[in-house]
Amino acid sequence: MSHPQPPPEAVLIRRVREAAGLKLPVVAKGAGISVARWSQIENGYETRQGERKPVQGSRGTIAHMAAELGISPERLETEGQRPDAAAVLREIQRAPRDDHEPAAPHDDRQDTLWAQLDDMAKMIEAMKDEIRFGGTRRNGGQERRQA
Repeated sequence: MSHPQPPPEAVLIRRVREAAGLKLPVVAKGAGISVARWSQIENGYETRQGERKPVQGSRGTIAHMAAELGISPERLETEGQRPDAAAVLREIQRAPRDDHEPAAPHDDRQDTLWAQLDDMAKMIEAMKDEIRFGGTRRNGGQERRQA
């Protein structure tokens, strides 16, 4: 299966991260994005329904990734060919940082994913109870074996 080539900013980000010996989970956390999304952006594609589709990070996401790696706005603009993300990176560098402030802007998709994970965890716990009680059914606080 062929895949799209990563865009210039993705090539720059991967090259800098690997040259610094930084692990993807560490930098993704520092930038406030998921490991999966960082990887998709570095690779230049995401897989959906068995197909590889080109992906490009938003200017804000690319700017936060670059900030985490110490890439300058000038380098992001020239080598990465992302003047839009370079402008955001300049603003990130100007803004005073509160250590309690998240590195990346809030993403509503994260809330949705956390809610889905919570639902899945509840389903797993219910399945564990079913397995643990071996097909028993609770009835008014008392368990009785199903025939």
